[in-house]
Amino acid sequence: ENTAGHEAGHAHTSSVVPGSDPVVKITIMRRARALGYVQYMPDGDRVSITKQEAVARIITSLAGRAAQVVLFGVEDSGASNDFEQANNMARTMITRWGMSRLGRIFVGEAGASPMNGMGTNGQSCGPELANRIDEEAARIVETCYQIALKIAKTDEVILRKLTAILIEQETMLADEWKEFLKANPSSLKPEDVTFDPASPDVKEGK
Repeated sequence: ENTAGHEAGHAHTSSVVPGSDPVVKITIMRRARALGYVQYMPDGDRVSITKQEAVARIITSLAGRAAQVVLFGVEDSGASNDFEQANNMARTMITRWGMSRLGRIFVGEAGASPMNGMGTNGQSCGPELANRIDEEAARIVETCYQIALKIAKTDEVILRKLTAILIEQETMLADEWKEFLKANPSSLKPEDVTFDPASPDVKEGK
């Protein structure tokens, strides 16, 4: 049940947040160390990623934990990989893509130049900028988690329906998923579940 709720959170959130890749498979059957997984398929070949798509990936990554909290009041270690992906994406947005409040900066790997300092996570920057990067990454991830939590709370009934289906049949493929979405649309609008991490006016959870 817990795994089904977790994967339902990922899948449903991807259907709500603009910029998310389409879902082609949801399963609670074990694969390697994963208790379940959601498989995504981009609409076409992708050579770059937009800010909206990057934010969508973070929100969707955190949606499994958000669903567990709302549905069962559970926080467990199963979301560790999700947190790693979310934090890595946030740091990449900040240090390489210029998609944060810190502006158009690029922080490469430490050691590229003898003049470089050693920042957090091996970044080539001084301690002041490294601290600002840490703070900005934490802000982006927490804001995205609050959006994932908002989706889970608003669409709790939908999540429970999807969880029950996954418990019963273990796997849902693309065609069935599309039919489920048609029958169970979210009441949230795109503007309710997105934010611009580079905006100086963004407020967490809004």
